[in-house]
Amino acid sequence: MIGTLLAATLATAAPGTDARDAYARRQFLLDADERCHLLSDREHAALSGSARQARGVLLRAGVRPDPIRDAMIEKASATPCTDSQLREEAATARAAFTRWAALQRQDFPGQNQTWRTSRNGVEGAMAWTLWQDLGDGVRLGLAEDGEGSELILALPAPKGAQPPRTVLMEFRDPEKWRDFVEPTLGGLFPARGGDGLADRVTPDALSKRLWTAGHVEREVQFPDPDGSFLYWSLPLDSLQELAALDPRDVARLTVEYSDSRAKLYYLEIGDLSAALAFLAAGDTPSSRNRK
Repeated sequence: MIGTLLAATLATAAPGTDARDAYARRQFLLDADERCHLLSDREHAALSGSARQARGVLLRAGVRPDPIRDAMIEKASATPCTDSQLREEAATARAAFTRWAALQRQDFPGQNQTWRTSRNGVEGAMAWTLWQDLGDGVRLGLAEDGEGSELILALPAPKGAQPPRTVLMEFRDPEKWRDFVEPTLGGLFPARGGDGLADRVTPDALSKRLWTAGHVEREVQFPDPDGSFLYWSLPLDSLQELAALDPRDVARLTVEYSDSRAKLYYLEIGDLSAALAFLAAGDTPSSRNRK
């Protein structure tokens, strides 16, 4: 049942789960809902994020999800809106959504790195509600308070260390390269770096480039309570651009210093769209203030 899958986490396809079946069931209900209006907007958005995560599991396993999607579109179009099993599964999905929306935290693991979410606020500071840790204490994510939200890069700032001059983020530009293709073509061409994430970065000529907009002036929750950090702001709408990419895509962040040094960090797109759907399904620090 779709509802049973939703109740498990609504989004997580754990090892051993039949990802084909999970994707097919979620996609079928989504397609049926487009015509029959069985779910609320938030329920539909959450199920859509869940379907995208199941699709990501298939892609990472080398399985093409498009034939499954096409079959579910055809099946949904042939299923009457009054079909008793369809309506039962929609009701179960709605009940599961209510339980899932009440959760305060959830993790969305990818192939190499994990998106983490929290709906909790922090007194006197912007709270991390969505983030991925990139190594060396570096974090990229969404921070929120009652005044709004920002996409922030947190960089450790030990006492006496030279601060960065600027930060550049690069990721596949769909207008230049529509679909994800592993850049080494299975090892045919040299890898770009020393780990699996670097190998999946799109070539420079086919990438979109975004620079940080400057320092964040507001108080931000420390990623590590014992650390000291600098916070750089990135365009908030770039988060939706990242979420629209293939879960196998990787963004590269280049931290540049005035002495010409540069450090590279890698962000795995993974199940970002499902993580955003989780946040949208419940209250977060910025959404609570809008009510």
